Amino acid sequence: MASPTIPVSLSPSAGFCLKTASLDAGTYNAGSPTAIAVPRGLKIFVNIAWDKNVPPPPEGSEDAIQRAMDGQDPDELNPEGWFVPVIVSPGREDTDKAARGYDDRIDLAIGYAAGDWRLSRTWGCIRSSASEGRFLLRALRPGCACLAGKPSLVFDCIYNSTLKSRTLKDAAFKTFLVELALQRIEAQSNLHLSRTIGTPNIASKGALAKRTAHVPAALFPPAHPLHASASRSAPAKPLIEEVSASSPSPSPGPKKGILKSSAASPLASPGPDPGADAEETGLETPAWSWAHDGPALRITVLLPKLVLQLSTSSPRLLHLHVPGLYNLHIDVGAGDAAIQRAAFVAGAGPGAADMALMLKRARDFDVEGARAEWRVAEGRLVVYAKLPHPSSLHLAVISIPRDTPIKRRTPSNSPIADFKPRRTSGRYFELTNEMAHRFLGPMPVLVLLDEFLPRPLMPRPTDIEPFEIKPVSDYEAEFAKAATHANICPDFEFHHTTGIEDETFPFATKPDISLIPMPSDIRKYPAS
Repeated sequence: MASPTIPVSLSPSAGFCLKTASLDAGTYNAGSPTAIAVPRGLKIFVNIAWDKNVPPPPEGSEDAIQRAMDGQDPDELNPEGWFVPVIVSPGREDTDKAARGYDDRIDLAIGYAAGDWRLSRTWGCIRSSASEGRFLLRALRPGCACLAGKPSLVFDCIYNSTLKSRTLKDAAFKTFLVELALQRIEAQSNLHLSRTIGTPNIASKGALAKRTAHVPAALFPPAHPLHASASRSAPAKPLIEEVSASSPSPSPGPKKGILKSSAASPLASPGPDPGADAEETGLETPAWSWAHDGPALRITVLLPKLVLQLSTSSPRLLHLHVPGLYNLHIDVGAGDAAIQRAAFVAGAGPGAADMALMLKRARDFDVEGARAEWRVAEGRLVVYAKLPHPSSLHLAVISIPRDTPIKRRTPSNSPIADFKPRRTSGRYFELTNEMAHRFLGPMPVLVLLDEFLPRPLMPRPTDIEPFEIKPVSDYEAEFAKAATHANICPDFEFHHTTGIEDETFPFATKPDISLIPMPSDIRKYPAS
């Protein structure tokens, strides 16, 4: 018997805001007659908010809470199960901030940060050093008085107010709520969201409106004023319950946990579930490893009993099933906690968890260009997944990060990775060893031209060359010289701006290198 619902009035208060993006093109229907087109890469803002009238989590021990955070689903009938109700609003259309001349400053962050290169877009600037393993460029938009803001979608995810205090003190718990919010949005909207998340320096994207939601009464504890007093048999509660703001009652479905499940593979063969644990399939989990092999990733699987049947169907997925012998399902699109607990990690020997997380932070597999070798005499299968060719990259700076990144905040930017001495961890050194002979943080040319610089001002370069510089005493000037010589942007110049003080760089946090248009292509250029 379904639990009755009760109307709950909400006046949410802002917590913090996240910015992510859609990974696939599609449509979103928020209940309106007209569906919203969602292109790949559409910016999506998530407002994490609090309200005392959202059902609170049940009482639970710290062990039960930690199991929920780790995605360890208990038995559905287990009264010790712990879950977090969340109310998710329908998505609403909005626009990202507009670019107004030089007020919209763009930093192009190039370098190593938690295993990935990143673009950092802020209205301020961040100083950096090539010897620290990263570079930041300033690209100034020339001659644009006002550009319309880009379209975006906004969702509100509202939790009970009692969770706020722990979120402020426990970073892991905050990450848990963030991942839960993203999963619930994905389940409600059928969108696939990136886990590369930005943190805008705003409490919320737009105003948090008052609203009324229909919530299952059984989610409220007996002592809660909103708990229904009628006698009923409470349904078994899954680990994490979704409370939809647009639906009067929850739809029946499978148990939902914090870990994000992968989409079903269109090429899955009959037989055991390809993502099932080895204990469920009764098959052996083979040992595997990966390493960089020139411009490719080399993934090696030890299969001494191999009868080959290999199918790859996703840029973040490798599936191997040998009937009666092996079952391997490497899904590097899942969350970190899911990867650490996965069967392909558990059966691959010591160090497999770190190895899997490092593979996740490499680029997507080139499925069409991938190749596999079955080395019969060696009893192993080797899969080659190509990486983008260096000629397609905008920039490559080779340097080794020497210290573990930590968070810092300046008056003009959101938190960024910083490098300071005496904070090194062993695992980070392992990462640097893997990165010793590869490009750290290339930026695609199309990203630079189509996203950050005005299209009419320059032709698309076809003769860009990757380049390398070595940290020297005057590395900024050397970098500017090398970048110009590489013909990265034919109509733009790289300038060393470390010693320049002017009003365009607030808080003395101007970039070390500025990318500016040539004098013939600009009407008004900020004084230097």
